[in-house]
Amino acid sequence: MRGKFIVMPVNKFMDTFAPESEVMAKKPFKPNFKKAFKEMENVLEGTVREEQMYKPLVKCVQNYKLCKGYVLKLVQNKPDKADPSRQKVDAALFLPENAKQRKTFDDSRPHWALQRLSIEFKKHRTEDDPFEDPKTKGEDEDNLHHDSEQGDEVQVDDVHDANDDDVGDMDNVFLDEDETYGDGDPTMEDDEDGDEENPLQMAYGNSSRETFETAYEPPADRRAAVRGQIISYAKILFSRQHRCFAFTILILRDVARIIRWDRAGTVVTNKFKYTNTEYLGKFLWRFCNMTDKQQGYDTTAVAVKCGSADYKLMEQLARNPPEGAGSEYARESFAKSMPNLSKENPNDWSCWKLTVHPENGKATDGSDPRPAGRNARKKPRLQHFLVGKPHFQASGMTGRVTRGYIAYDCQDNKFVFLKDVWRVDLPDIEKEGYILQSLNDAEVANVPTLVCHGDVLDVEDVGNVVHVERQRTKTDTYWHEFYSGQMNPIKTHTHYRLVVEEVCRPLSDFRNSLELVMIIAHCIKAHRQAMKKVRITHRDISAGNILMNEKTATINGRQVPIRVGILSDWELSKQVEDEDDETEATDKETGGNSQKARQPDRTGTWQFMSAILLDRPTRAVEVADELEAFFNVLLYYLIRYTNSNIDDPATFMSQYFDECTINAARTLYTCSMAKRLVMKSGELMVDVNTSVEFQYRNGKKHPSNELIRKLLGWFKARYAEFSLEDWPQQAARRGPPVDHTQRMDEESENDVSADDQDMLVEEYLRHQMKAQSVAEGMSEEVYEMEPYFDEKAREMQKGLANNLKTHDQMYNLFQKIFCEEQREWPKHDKIPDRVSSNYNYARYKEKGLELPAAPIAPSGSKRRLEADLQCSRQSKRSRVG
Repeated sequence: MRGKFIVMPVNKFMDTFAPESEVMAKKPFKPNFKKAFKEMENVLEGTVREEQMYKPLVKCVQNYKLCKGYVLKLVQNKPDKADPSRQKVDAALFLPENAKQRKTFDDSRPHWALQRLSIEFKKHRTEDDPFEDPKTKGEDEDNLHHDSEQGDEVQVDDVHDANDDDVGDMDNVFLDEDETYGDGDPTMEDDEDGDEENPLQMAYGNSSRETFETAYEPPADRRAAVRGQIISYAKILFSRQHRCFAFTILILRDVARIIRWDRAGTVVTNKFKYTNTEYLGKFLWRFCNMTDKQQGYDTTAVAVKCGSADYKLMEQLARNPPEGAGSEYARESFAKSMPNLSKENPNDWSCWKLTVHPENGKATDGSDPRPAGRNARKKPRLQHFLVGKPHFQASGMTGRVTRGYIAYDCQDNKFVFLKDVWRVDLPDIEKEGYILQSLNDAEVANVPTLVCHGDVLDVEDVGNVVHVERQRTKTDTYWHEFYSGQMNPIKTHTHYRLVVEEVCRPLSDFRNSLELVMIIAHCIKAHRQAMKKVRITHRDISAGNILMNEKTATINGRQVPIRVGILSDWELSKQVEDEDDETEATDKETGGNSQKARQPDRTGTWQFMSAILLDRPTRAVEVADELEAFFNVLLYYLIRYTNSNIDDPATFMSQYFDECTINAARTLYTCSMAKRLVMKSGELMVDVNTSVEFQYRNGKKHPSNELIRKLLGWFKARYAEFSLEDWPQQAARRGPPVDHTQRMDEESENDVSADDQDMLVEEYLRHQMKAQSVAEGMSEEVYEMEPYFDEKAREMQKGLANNLKTHDQMYNLFQKIFCEEQREWPKHDKIPDRVSSNYNYARYKEKGLELPAAPIAPSGSKRRLEADLQCSRQSKRSRVG
């Protein structure tokens, strides 16, 4: 979240986000806000440990009746039972529905799904402060709001190590780094909580108190750890609730900050003394007199209570859905999302009825037909969908943070897929629903089928009219005026829902590598048709966006289930400029293209983006970049699910897919050395002397090796045309092939399946692929290269590079494998995932080398001392910062 924080004066914060409403003003009783926390001054005298602050502050809230009807509980001791992150904030505010629920809050657990407001305590006003208030002209360094980095003079006992209390319990602070490999890899913009420094944020200068600007984020380890800690708490609260925004109170000994989170960023008050001012007491009282909407809840998500008619319907659907409701996979996935019906589902996940206000189309001038903040005579049309636990959920606090649900359409009585996202709301970015509609209208194959879509609307009756307003972030509106004329790094996000017919399997469910090739070929075809028919390019090809749809086809009069590829998530797609309209830029950094960037960040998924786009993010996306992303998806799954001579697949994948380098100016993260070297050399190496070799059954060479070799030859030829600096080698460790037991038939691995239905399906799909290629007029010419270079090598390389200028050659290569060379590909080559489910990149980076034990040396010798120092270095955990 670097560069996503804005400091606002506390009085402005109160007026903006917690104003006194007419209802509050008419309240007959108001507490004495200024004296509410006066008793804390006695508590804070001398040396105080953090936990000594908890109960006195809660008692102040209770004595002055600041939160009438609510309960403020200390929840710092135990994590939620089913919470894998095991995070626990110090205190939380709850609104019990009844006495029974009130009693459940006595268990000292955070109950993230039910928290209204969280409070975190720290014992030092500066050393534990995650932010730094902007200084104004003439302000003294000792001013309360602008403590120095070193902090006030304190007693020795008051300074503790970052491992004391809960500051040191940071195993789960940066959750993004703890992501395991999975199918739903978030795109770059789903995850804006990375540490890439935004150059705009560092242009920090003097300002008046009335000016809002991005907060300086102190780099000190202890302060950065607290910042990471409160971010992680906000993440988990948002992940367990349907929220537009939320508040956190941070107590720093005798001062405090109030924090407002939304999907664009965070607004934080300047540091104020709460023991003798009215701000904290007034905020708590006003908060407890707010409506759900004012507290930040999404009112279009209504909880489905256990035992209600909707809940009983969901239980019935999970067990025995009506005819035509959807596939068995859809039913099973829906059942897994239901509380009490799946062991995978924590008890405190809820079921919901979500509302979508369908948009029928754009206005004739291309503008949005439903401008924000308008009044209408009647309420907009709506559709309802029943959902349980998210099928997948992107990590991160800011960004699109997509949630996917297997939903039940209450109107059409069938299972559908519902996507809930905070879309980037910029003028040049089209809503995904309109993109899908254009693809469907043009009959583009292998893309999702639109059911409905629309921005999430807050609808209120105001007198004789209906007030309609979009759910939209507000943090971005307070970007400092100093940066006018530059692209705002804090982007506007609008809440948006999209519903499609297909409930698809993840690509990781492929049966064998031949099916993997076929599914990717289907998606290459979808990409080609989208460019040809609708003039748009996807720009986010990734493992999570290539899916498998199960449907039935009539073959020889029989209804037979088949699988086809679906290229999903078109929200980052962009119109392809006509060649006649393109102009070349002279600036090298633009990569020869002058198209204006729509966003201040990269677009795409880091692991699968082409090497050249990672090195030059301002460069326009070409067909070859998209084809390189398809190649990376193929490689990703071959490494994970087939045998090879890669001894440590997780490390190999981290080095190729996850790692990065830093450009010479130290302003950008760039491509990993491993990926850059592979594209430059055209060789995928285990070490300097050994190529990667995929295998099956007793070490036989897999036919995918030839496919990888040929494709890398094309990419090498393309990269030879770029004037890039030499790329250093990044080698992975070599090890013996891992021989996993594979399922075998009595017949040869290369024989066509004896099952009649499988044979029918394969022949049907081959016929379909060939017929469609001919119908679409795909070029069948493929440039080949002789094994040895001569003086004509450069000309031959140009020919190979031409294979990537259109989709045709790569699609035909995949089609040929499936239609003509299928007998050479084994039917049962898929093995269990070779990457451990608990592997994560952060721990890989932290672990370092595994060195052999040091030899025993006489006590006091230099050798013994060096060995002890080496062991000490390895045992230390790197600090979170």
